[in-house]
Amino acid sequence: PGSGMEYANANYQIAGLVVQTVSGMSIEDYIAGHIFGPLEMKHSLTSPEAAVRDGLATGYRYWFNHPIAFSRQPYPRGCFPSGFMISSAEDLGHWLIAHMNNGLYHGTAVISSNGMAILHRPDLNNYAMGWEVRPETLEHGGHLSCFGSYLYIDTVHQRGVAVLFNANHGERLHSLYDIAPNLA
Repeated sequence: PGSGMEYANANYQIAGLVVQTVSGMSIEDYIAGHIFGPLEMKHSLTSPEAAVRDGLATGYRYWFNHPIAFSRQPYPRGCFPSGFMISSAEDLGHWLIAHMNNGLYHGTAVISSNGMAILHRPDLNNYAMGWEVRPETLEHGGHLSCFGSYLYIDTVHQRGVAVLFNANHGERLHSLYDIAPNLA
């Protein structure tokens, strides 16, 4: 401990359990009420059923280099805090604005400015809470079997980009991740 760092989704699953225990609310209700609501994230959802009703795109997996529609994405509830939130690019734009504006979105604080500074402060291996910290950027990518995202903040020019994709091609994943910095 304290000498190295390894990213692990289990850390976020444990954090979600802590939030549930302390708040007395399900993690889904807590996120919806304390993050999605104040940030006006109207197309960010906590269940695949609600997402389908809201127009969730079909996900694709690649089989011998050909995309195949995959509508049965596993959705283990225990993994929700580590990456199973469903959102739109516009909603993630609201979330990025809060990150670039010291926790504020349209005058509403989702977190204190000190709390946001802590979230962005790198510890070991240039990793902050959910962010890879580089000299002029904050970045985080993630993917499931047929969906993924890459979030990018240019801290010098205060530009944020959220790229969402509804396919996962393991060999080409980094080319999808490269879209956000190239757009910024």
